[in-house]
Formats: sequence, structure tokens, C-alpha cells
Amino acid sequence: MSMGSYNVLIIGVGGQGVIFASSVLGRAALNSGLNVVIGETKGLARRGGTVEAHVKIGYSENLSPLIPPGYVDLLLSFEFMEGLRYLNRVRRGGIAVISTESIKPINSYIYRGEKYPKVDSSIDILSEYAGINNVKIILFDPKPIVSKLKLPQVANMAMLGFAYGVSGVNVGKVEFIKAIRDVARGRYVKENIEAFNEGLRCSENVKAKISKPGLVVFP
Repeated sequence: MSMGSYNVLIIGVGGQGVIFASSVLGRAALNSGLNVVIGETKGLARRGGTVEAHVKIGYSENLSPLIPPGYVDLLLSFEFMEGLRYLNRVRRGGIAVISTESIKPINSYIYRGEKYPKVDSSIDILSEYAGINNVKIILFDPKPIVSKLKLPQVANMAMLGFAYGVSGVNVGKVEFIKAIRDVARGRYVKENIEAFNEGLRCSENVKAKISKPGLVVFP
């Protein structure tokens, strides 16, 4: 835990539901009686640009709503490249849950013909990074859950449920479910809850593998 609070940085590109996920997390923490501060930077979100949501849970000596680099306890990235870009924000001993989904954001720094990184070719580098920087990195593919529920919009809740399961977020599951109902306001509530629960269930399969820093790929 950094600076007295548990700091979660959720990132993705416009249209992936970053703000929705941060709202659910924040509401769940409030439902659990915890203090919450949320900061957002949307950039060119409507055009597929990077979206950041900073969620501070608990007391924080730093009054800024944004989490400084090196103080992120949990990085949750809905897009693979964005996860790589923000990995250095995670503190030593922190966790990064990164989707294997690739969506090239328009403000990506990849220009002049450079190739967009592939998951398979990044495994060795990420594994080495995890060891050197004392970070737990989990690459998670939400597509099986999305395919099962036949609704692409719930990928963010599958990711959130998985991240909740492997992290140290001190929030009850009941509070999360209530938060989804409150924030979704009737839109795909059932599907979002199912996706969250499926992600949480998947997390049980990797808990034993992240007892120490390193890289885990699931499934």
C-alpha cells in the first residue's frame, strides 16, 4: 500500500469502459465504508486515445487525485500496449494485470513503421522486467468470457473481477455487485455481474502462481 492508500490505475483506450470500471471500483469502496478519490484524464478518448482513471482507496497524504509514478499498487490495463507503456508506474511489490487485447490508440508513440508489439514476443522481456523491478505481472485474456456471454462490452468487468481476485483491494464482493447495479443503472447489469464473477473465478487459478514477483499468462 502506497502513501497510506491503495492506489489503482486503470487504463485503456476510448470505448473500453475505463471510466465505468473506475466508477464501479470507487462505488464498491464507498459501499465498504472506505474513503475514495478518483482522478481521470481522458485525452482524445472519443477518437480512440488513451484514457486513465486513478482510484485512491483509503486515507492518502497526497491530496492530488492523480497517482504519482512509482506509487501504483495495482495497474489494470484493458489494452496490451497501454499496459506496457504504464508498467513503470507500478511500485516495487505491486501488481499489473494487463489484457492481451491489442487496440492501437491514435496517440501511441509507435510511428515511422515500427511494429506494434505482440504478446508472444514480449514474454521474455516482461518476465525479466518483473524480476528486476519486483513486480507481479499477469497477462489476462478476457475473450473466452466475452465469447461465453456474447457481449464485448463486458470485457472491462471481466478484467476488473480478475484484478480484484488477485490484488489486495480491501473491498467485499457483495459491495462490488451492488456497485455494478448502481453504476450500470439497468444497462447490461446481469451480463456485467456475470462477467465480473467469471473474472473473479479465473483469478483463483493463478493466485498460487503469483506468490512472488514474476510473469503469469492466463489462460
